[in-house]
Amino acid sequence: LFSYYKPDVIFHLAGNPMVKDPEGIFRDNVEVTQNLLTYCPEGCRFVFASSIVVYGDGQQHPKCTEYFLPNPTSEYGITKLASEHLVNMFTKRGRVRGVNLRLCATVGNGLTHGVIHDFIKKLQSGSSSLEVLGAKPGSTKPYLHVDDAVRAFMLMLSTGKSNLRGSWNVVPDNEVNIEQLANAVMAGVDINKDIEWLGEDANWVGDNRYLCASNANIKSVGWKPQYGNSFDAIAQAVRRITKWKALEKLNRRYGEMK
Repeated sequence: LFSYYKPDVIFHLAGNPMVKDPEGIFRDNVEVTQNLLTYCPEGCRFVFASSIVVYGDGQQHPKCTEYFLPNPTSEYGITKLASEHLVNMFTKRGRVRGVNLRLCATVGNGLTHGVIHDFIKKLQSGSSSLEVLGAKPGSTKPYLHVDDAVRAFMLMLSTGKSNLRGSWNVVPDNEVNIEQLANAVMAGVDINKDIEWLGEDANWVGDNRYLCASNANIKSVGWKPQYGNSFDAIAQAVRRITKWKALEKLNRRYGEMK
């Protein structure tokens, strides 16, 4: 494909987030990244979707900056950091003009997995309570709207920015815990249920309890998020998802009537 199309730009967002498949996650995340870098046209712009999970857990600093030493605590985080090193190595060799965007939990219409997707599904089910992994108030993380993620990718192609290198945090201005997230989702779908905490033993291995990163660097080069507050990103995502699902249901009924 590369030899035929000869792309000037590659947005590498393909990845496997399934932590229960450690063998597949290394193959799909690290080996695929290496293959893309090996066979892509020389000198092309290579923008890799990494993650702030590379910082690992227990970062009790006000905000993790790109100068912090990464210490991933999950297979997923390890694969993202390994892929970053590959991008940096190929860039130093002059093969590509690579850059790593460290995203956080990204939300918006089209979600196929993740805590918001699961909460909406559970709230719309017949269960009397909302089951939540972990212990109250749950882990704390930033939530980025997909529109703002796109803005960051496009920024890396703009005039004067296409030669930026290294890693950049792409996160909103604040973080929320799972309890706050659950209440925001319930408000968005207008369904209220008691939260049933399942305890820390129910959490998946390697989950980061506290992730907090600074967006100062990418803002300094022109990134302007539309949803700078995690709550705004979550609220907009829930509104879009529920509206889309309602429209899908309406279209299905209309099709049956025809």
